Amino acid sequence: MVALPVWRFSTRTSRILLGSLLAAALLVSPLLGLGAQGRAGGPAGTQQTAPATGAADGSKVLNLEDYGRWNRIGSTAISNDGRWMSYTLTPNEGDPTLYVKALDGDKTYTVPLGAAPGGSGRGGGGGRGGAAGGANAPQFSDDSRWAAHFVNPAGERGGGRRGRGGPAPTPGGRGAVPAAQTPTTPGHLELLNLATGEKISISNAASSKFSVGSKWLAVRLNKAQADAKFNGADLILHDLSSGLDRNIGNVNQYDFDHAGKLFAYTVDAADRLGNGVYLLDPATGETRALNTAAADYAQLAWSGEGTNLAVLRGDKVKDMKQKENVLLAWSALGIAGTKPFVFDPSKDASFPKTMVLSEYTAPRWSKDGSRVFIGIKEQEPEIPEADAIKANVDIWHWKDQTPQSVQIVQIQQLREATLPAAVFVSTGKFVKLGDDDMRTVTMAANSNVGVGRNDATYRGEVAWGGSRA
Repeated sequence: MVALPVWRFSTRTSRILLGSLLAAALLVSPLLGLGAQGRAGGPAGTQQTAPATGAADGSKVLNLEDYGRWNRIGSTAISNDGRWMSYTLTPNEGDPTLYVKALDGDKTYTVPLGAAPGGSGRGGGGGRGGAAGGANAPQFSDDSRWAAHFVNPAGERGGGRRGRGGPAPTPGGRGAVPAAQTPTTPGHLELLNLATGEKISISNAASSKFSVGSKWLAVRLNKAQADAKFNGADLILHDLSSGLDRNIGNVNQYDFDHAGKLFAYTVDAADRLGNGVYLLDPATGETRALNTAAADYAQLAWSGEGTNLAVLRGDKVKDMKQKENVLLAWSALGIAGTKPFVFDPSKDASFPKTMVLSEYTAPRWSKDGSRVFIGIKEQEPEIPEADAIKANVDIWHWKDQTPQSVQIVQIQQLREATLPAAVFVSTGKFVKLGDDDMRTVTMAANSNVGVGRNDATYRGEVAWGGSRA
């Protein structure tokens, strides 16, 4: 284990100095690791190291076996009260270990995490405060009383976790861990009580998320059938105060509102039975369906403030590549009389007839809740399966803005690229913000002004070697 120097300082100062602390630890960790582990011959003491040879000045000459024991620091975090720090040490050869250390005392929790996750990402939740982001990195609760982390079987990869960009498995099952990486023994989530060291284990967990305010923890499990066409799975809603659990079935995407008082989720069940978007008040247990249909629901998104919710509902069009979606939105949920807003592109004369509202981009609310920013995409005919394997030559037209080699690398990214647009919730007005030349628009904090980037002229340029003078 790497010994890190510890200073007591305020939360603000601890966050500022964390980068310097870890940078210093990263530099010394290989040498510390060699000193601590060189005599044992490996993390478990089973691998024998070739006798070290000494240089003329007495320093050690590194052998090939030494590099396997070097550790990398990752997944660093500091609790909101500045009293706890977490980080992982991962050797070049071996499984990572999590350290949760008190910054004002000697208490340290050490947790072997099993094999590093492979191909993982967000599995169902996402957004604020969840342990679902990135590679399911360890996370602290808002009140700094809990830490949640995933543990995989030793020597196995993946834990069966999935990924979405938004709060859930990606639409259509993209991002799933390949079957060859799925371990026979599922991983589990551990919830650590920082004061007592007590752990609560939830087996077969895929992703998790703390509510703001640290009242609840949502844990979505892996699908019961990995090869099932639907993405729904059981979700456990854990009450951090009482320890009681609520089980919700067939959950695909989920998220708490910004205050942590309301919980929204989508259902994706076999044969689409009960598919829809639902709203739960965890305090009372009251659940109501906001919208249901025999369709796919994607990209569930709360507003940054308030209780505004948006989701896309769509279905695959025969012989076409893209789904045709509609936007569903609710403002001020939790208040009596709230009505949904529906934007159906097929019924809007200003919406480009050759395009669709795409699930590849999550809806995003403006700060004042008056607009929802969306992504639109060109609809294309689907290539018949019989013709899918006929072409075996890559053709690059000399007028293409992007060289063929770059096109090959970016092909998947380009297939999911969308153009920015906005919909006004009060009037239903649609505004296209970008085009093929100006593909990105960055909005100001108040969402009233945006800056577009037109790089069409420069896409064909190739920069050889280093920077230009």
